[in-house]
Amino acid sequence: MGFDMQPNLVNSRLIDVGDPIRRDKCLWNPLSVDPVASQFSSYAAFQDTAVVRPLVPNVPVDAELINAHDQLSQQIAGDSYPCTGAISVFAQKGYRFGLFPELACDNAVRAVCHDLYEFCHEFPIIDDQLTTFIAMFRGPAIESEQHFEDLLWDQLQAMHAIDSDFFAWDKSVDSDPKNNKFSFSIGGRAMFVIGMHPKASRLARTARYPTLVFNLHEQFERLRARGKFETMKQIIRAREMEAQGSINPMLKNFGDSSEASQYSGRAVSGNWTCPFHTHKKDDVTTQQLTRIAPQSGCSFKIKRGQVLRVLDPLGEQVSDLFAFDEHDHDCWLSSGRSVDYASRIYLTTNDILYANNSKPMFTIIQDTVGLHDFLLTPCSQEMFEILHRHKGYHPSCFENLLNSLKEYGISGHQISTTFNIFMNVKVDQQGKVMVGVPMSKPGDYVDLRAEMDMICGLTACSAEGSNNGRFKPIDFSILG
Repeated sequence: MGFDMQPNLVNSRLIDVGDPIRRDKCLWNPLSVDPVASQFSSYAAFQDTAVVRPLVPNVPVDAELINAHDQLSQQIAGDSYPCTGAISVFAQKGYRFGLFPELACDNAVRAVCHDLYEFCHEFPIIDDQLTTFIAMFRGPAIESEQHFEDLLWDQLQAMHAIDSDFFAWDKSVDSDPKNNKFSFSIGGRAMFVIGMHPKASRLARTARYPTLVFNLHEQFERLRARGKFETMKQIIRAREMEAQGSINPMLKNFGDSSEASQYSGRAVSGNWTCPFHTHKKDDVTTQQLTRIAPQSGCSFKIKRGQVLRVLDPLGEQVSDLFAFDEHDHDCWLSSGRSVDYASRIYLTTNDILYANNSKPMFTIIQDTVGLHDFLLTPCSQEMFEILHRHKGYHPSCFENLLNSLKEYGISGHQISTTFNIFMNVKVDQQGKVMVGVPMSKPGDYVDLRAEMDMICGLTACSAEGSNNGRFKPIDFSILG
């Protein structure tokens, strides 16, 4: 089994451009070379007190775009607006937006895809600040809630038709709208979509322009993990009850039922069928790459002869790898044996990673970066406290490895120095160790052939200093 070498891309038909800068951009925005998408792009931000166009700073900002933004901003700032999440996003200016041609027309479909790719690139990581992308449309005149719902799904279906040529569905959610774990995916990232329009029966869903709000799904999971989501949800429902005298009957918790029924805001019956469907090719591509969210990890089994590909989709992101013999957990990846037998500290193509009993575990068979090491242990809570004087909780690779490997009966004392993929550790003439910016670019990868059946733990590193100050995802695949 194989797949393209682009980051989570499944078709490279727009990637062949001569300019290296444009080629790099095509990796994360394949529509950057699409003239229609570029013409109708409307990517905007609100900085200081003005609307700006960061992609085309020298182009005058359209007056209607400014007016559309101001009206929405005033609506959300009103005392009766119930959604505290939206209020927080606007207060912190954690949003991007645009005004596009008519909802579901081809120009709008291409332009929104283009701008969402820009949004995903600008916000590769999610912290405590909520972020969202707001797509407003110049038309058509909405006749009813059903009319808007039909247009919403036409827009999403057409966006998926483009997106599926380049990106796999986000593996953290399901692509089947009947599944309770469904969420829309664009650019390889799950999005919860909120529809707003002039004919909406719910006050929180009313807007002058037909509007689609794209919220990164991972930020809700982060809020849940930190115990903040339920509190925010209860506050929103209390404010909605105060403003409208009832709670939106379509509001549900993720996992209880498919969120697809919530997108348009129209109250639908229990036998409602979502008109959206994924392309059959997604059944293949979603098996090819699995995405590890920023500051997290996972575990998996790999059989002898299979190849583990670890890919950096956005660049400058470290991944920690540790492994055990599937049949003997006292046999694990050894930094000392591997460095000793390679006779160097930086490992690359043709080098072998050994176990503590000197059995080969992995052989590096392809490597587009050429700089990986065993020099430092996985970051841990104690490391952040001792080296960086950090106060309070901090996500760490050690914790993520331990939590991921627990299901196989692995305990913390069995996890030692990891193979630090894409990490740039420098050693000066006096032996001082310094961590530099990773040299990996978007799409860089390393292939490791398994020399025994193994249980593996893999992370997207949680240390600021190892990843140029930004936390990004890691993709991986098991080939063969």
